Amino acid sequence: MKEYKVEITSEGRAGNVFYKETDGKLTFWWEFSMNGASIRIPSDEKWNSFCKSENAQWATNRKVEIVRRIADETKLQRASTAKIKIENEWINLLF
Repeated sequence: MKEYKVEITSEGRAGNVFYKETDGKLTFWWEFSMNGASIRIPSDEKWNSFCKSENAQWATNRKVEIVRRIADETKLQRASTAKIKIENEWINLLF
């Protein structure tokens, strides 16, 4: 059983991605791009401050793990044939 949940909302060509664990949630913004969809994530340098601002100290120092989970779940839920490309500030799902 998964210890986390990823929920995706849509408002036109954009929306939010919510990453949830028992201790709380993190909110990310996504939008369609020219070649797929992109989810905005904080840079490596800003990750821990972002977690604190979201009252999610439980997520500090866990960027790689959480971003991978978001990428995999988003692909599974919304874009099963997409290729995932993770950059410092973006998760890109390429169609």
